[in-house]
Amino acid sequence: MQNAEISQRRDADEKIRQNRVRELLRYDWVIMTGTVNDVTKVVPRLPRNIGSHSVYTDGVAEVTYKLLEITQLSSKISCYKYKAEDVIQHSIKKIVLVFYHW
Repeated sequence: MQNAEISQRRDADEKIRQNRVRELLRYDWVIMTGTVNDVTKVVPRLPRNIGSHSVYTDGVAEVTYKLLEITQLSSKISCYKYKAEDVIQHSIKKIVLVFYHW
């Protein structure tokens, strides 16, 4: 696995990684690191263009993510603001993701 990437495969061996993505995005603030300036290299299903949507489905949850804003905090740190909507549980929340790349 390169760049701490979490695979999108759905077989049984990858289920733990998919659950980690779902659990991670339950927090209001998340800090991630990677080797390139692209948050989708760490969590492939997150949108990287403002206003775009993506859907994460694993059989337990179906969550839609919308990227609301990107703020460049420094040459190596970006702050992404997402709106996450859980279709099954009918909940909506904002997630702030601080991404550091080296």
